[in-house]
Amino acid sequence: MGLTLNLVNLNLHVADLERAVDFYALLGWTPIEGAKPDRIIESEPLDCGGRIEHGGGRFRSVLLSCGSDPRATTLLQLSEYIEPKATPKPFKPRYEAGAHRITMRVHDIDAAVAELRQNGVEIAHEPQEAVVAGRRHRYVIIADPDDNPIEVVQLGAGRKG
Repeated sequence: MGLTLNLVNLNLHVADLERAVDFYALLGWTPIEGAKPDRIIESEPLDCGGRIEHGGGRFRSVLLSCGSDPRATTLLQLSEYIEPKATPKPFKPRYEAGAHRITMRVHDIDAAVAELRQNGVEIAHEPQEAVVAGRRHRYVIIADPDDNPIEVVQLGAGRKG
C-alpha cells in the first residue's frame, strides 16, 4: 500500500493516570513538554460502524515519549476515563485475537531486569531466549499496573550457536 509513514502513538486506557505515568517512567518514558494530565477532556462518541467504540465521556490524558524529539519516536498516550469510570480489563488468553503486548527494546536485558526489580516491578521469570532470523534475542514479559503485557527485549544478543 505504501501509505503509512510511521507509527505515531499507542493509546492505553488506564485506571489511575498518576500510577501509570510513574510505572512507565521506570521504563524510560517521560511526559512531553506541555503535557497537562490534570486537564479534563470531554468528547462525543464517534460512530465507528458498531464493531468498536471511540470517544464519549470525560477523561484525562498525557503523552509520553522515550526520546527528546517527539517527532522521531513513537509516543505513548495514557488516558484515564473519569466518566464513565474505567472498568477492570478481563483476562485475555494468549491466543485471543487483538493487540497482545507492547515491545520495548533495551541495550542490556540483565541490567534492565535488575533495575526494574530494584524499583519494585514484578518479573516472574528470568530472561528468555528466542531466535529470530538467525539472531538470538533475550526478553522478559512484565505487566503494567493495568495488566497490559509489556515485552522488554534485547535484540540481536548474539548469533545462534
